[in-house]
Amino acid sequence: TVVLERKGIAKVSTFAGFCAQHDSELFGPIDTMALAPTDQQVALYGYRALCREFFAKENAFALIDEQLELGGHDRATRELLEEYRIGTSVGLTNLQRHKAAFDESLRGGSYQDLEYTLFIFRQPPLFAFSAVFYPEFDFLGRQVQGLADHTTNLDLMTVCSADMDDGWGLLFCWHKTSSTACREFLRSLATVIHEGRRVEAALLRM
Repeated sequence: TVVLERKGIAKVSTFAGFCAQHDSELFGPIDTMALAPTDQQVALYGYRALCREFFAKENAFALIDEQLELGGHDRATRELLEEYRIGTSVGLTNLQRHKAAFDESLRGGSYQDLEYTLFIFRQPPLFAFSAVFYPEFDFLGRQVQGLADHTTNLDLMTVCSADMDDGWGLLFCWHKTSSTACREFLRSLATVIHEGRRVEAALLRM
């Protein structure tokens, strides 16, 4: 049985990628105000999710390199680490590209470079989450991009929960350079809704 409990930040994993001053300065519009949404708020929700993933991927890559440098592994373990390093490197390279695009938009206040879809729920929020992912299959089971091809740039989408004045929002955000896969991914969700299936169920399964 899964039970939700209140925990302080000292007892759960937290993203400590920014110092307190810069975190407050940058993310004040989403930490001190409910999601309206404004274009700036949307950009910041997406950016924080992306930065957290970038931070985690950098650390994972460094740990793999550290393990390989230590040596002493049998052949199978070393091959596994080397394959894991390749995959992590591909993921990190794609994250660097997406972060650079978000960086440029935020520095210039060019929020029109970011696109989003927001679902609003009128119930009180039960939990908070944020993540990034590369859409591979849409809600109809069709492939929208191939993640096994390491030679192509992958389209990336962020997804976050956000407090609103009357309920909460589930926010999908992406940079316009990722529009091809991200729009196709959400277009399939529109088909699910048009067919009369419950959007809540589809989003929960995702």
